[in-house]
Amino acid sequence: MTLCTVLAGGASLRFPGGKLSSSLLGEPLLLRVVKALEASGVCKRLVVSTSPVALGEVEAILGDAYDLVVDHDWLPCRGPLRGVATVAVSHAPPEIVLVAGDMAWLSPSALEALVDGARRRGATAAAPMWATGFIQTLAAYIREPWLAVEACMRRGPLARPSDIYRSSSRPVIVGSAHLGDSDGRLFMSVNTMEEILRPRPDPPGKGVVVASEASRLHRMALSKGSTSPAGGLVYYWMEAQWYKDAGVTHLARHAWQDYCWALHRAGHGGAASSRFSLMPCRSRSRGA
Repeated sequence: MTLCTVLAGGASLRFPGGKLSSSLLGEPLLLRVVKALEASGVCKRLVVSTSPVALGEVEAILGDAYDLVVDHDWLPCRGPLRGVATVAVSHAPPEIVLVAGDMAWLSPSALEALVDGARRRGATAAAPMWATGFIQTLAAYIREPWLAVEACMRRGPLARPSDIYRSSSRPVIVGSAHLGDSDGRLFMSVNTMEEILRPRPDPPGKGVVVASEASRLHRMALSKGSTSPAGGLVYYWMEAQWYKDAGVTHLARHAWQDYCWALHRAGHGGAASSRFSLMPCRSRSRGA
């Protein structure tokens, strides 16, 4: 059973009046996203994942027409990944089609193309990528939803949605142009009213990357790092280099951040070894 999941747990702090409630072409943004999922025909069932802080807004928009799942506060991860992990725990679906509730221009045909392409390529996870090498981690086909729970429990507040793809056995990153994205907007999330009125998306990506080897390196890094802080260093570096060479800038940066973090835990401070350096270890910041 394919479970479609809409992530609607953000506090919308940069959006006056509530982002999910904002009217776009006459209806609330969240409702537009839900309708796009329904119209795509990829769902056997649809749930909306939310948080205590956003629950009131989501209920006001959707009423009792949809199944709402509130984030489990015992899960040690944060943000969107906690929402995915909560759905994986509460519903145990064999596969998830995931979207964020703030994708203003999401289209049913783009979702169909993402899911159909993922299945055709034998993907265990698939997500769209822009020409900049950044991927939309919150628009995805995920055939191993339990990986969200594993990342959450293993890495706690350091975990990111991208950990799902990096751990998946056959991740496929698809240039969004292959999914009908003509101007880069289809998978764009919005955080401010300005982004709705004057969107400035990255240009659509054109390549397709099957990242099974990078996934193997990531799993090796996790395995070796579980026994020794320095154990995963070389594998994180190799993973970062693989994604860099493949043009997947987003995951290359996350692998490099993990390399820097492992280096720090091994007692080497913020100075990266010149033998492995791709860039300076200046930050351990986390992103999606």
